[in-house]
Amino acid sequence: MEIESKVFAKSKPNKEALLSYGFVEEERGLRYQEVFFNGEFKADILVLESGEVEGHVLELAMDEEEFVPLRIDSYGGGYVGSVREAYRELLKRIKKQCFVETLFLSPQTNRITAEIARRYGEKPDFPWDEDFGVFRFPENRKWYGLVMDIPKKKLTHNEADEEMVNVMNLKINGPSPEELFKRPGIFPAYHMNHQKWLSVLLNDTLSDEEVMELVNASRESILPKKKVQK
Repeated sequence: MEIESKVFAKSKPNKEALLSYGFVEEERGLRYQEVFFNGEFKADILVLESGEVEGHVLELAMDEEEFVPLRIDSYGGGYVGSVREAYRELLKRIKKQCFVETLFLSPQTNRITAEIARRYGEKPDFPWDEDFGVFRFPENRKWYGLVMDIPKKKLTHNEADEEMVNVMNLKINGPSPEELFKRPGIFPAYHMNHQKWLSVLLNDTLSDEEVMELVNASRESILPKKKVQK
């Protein structure tokens, strides 16, 4: 994972704060440049409209060419390691002053979390660590949703899919598993019973409305009979 992706994971930009910090609007987003590491390098940071962050470290003595060793993990110590750490600290400073922390990696996951809170007044808890959020019905504490950060290849079984993604495991309630698994964005549940649970890839393959239909069906499956909402 890129340095920028690691630093800015689970956060979203505050445009006003970025502009106050010194970012300048351009066609693709907001850009900021800063000379660092005793004047030897320039950081070129672009915050895209999507909230993603692109970064480049340019070596001033080399006519602002990209400092390629920064991206090579095997260069872990000495000079390159010091430049990398200085760049990482620069990014962390920007994050602290210009970004807002979010619960989850994916913007769609955060929207779904907000919608669950709006509809049901229920928020996730994190019984293991911040990468695993559990949604429960308060009265019986039963799960109806589990959000996880996992490599995408765990769902697709394609070793090239190395990016980290959010999935939400939900109970199957309604259509057959075989029918559900034919839909883009829905997979046999990761690490759970495939006949009882499914995994939804929360990367906007499904609309928020479609995801919430699955969330509502899962939640209804664990409600006491008198609590089932039509």
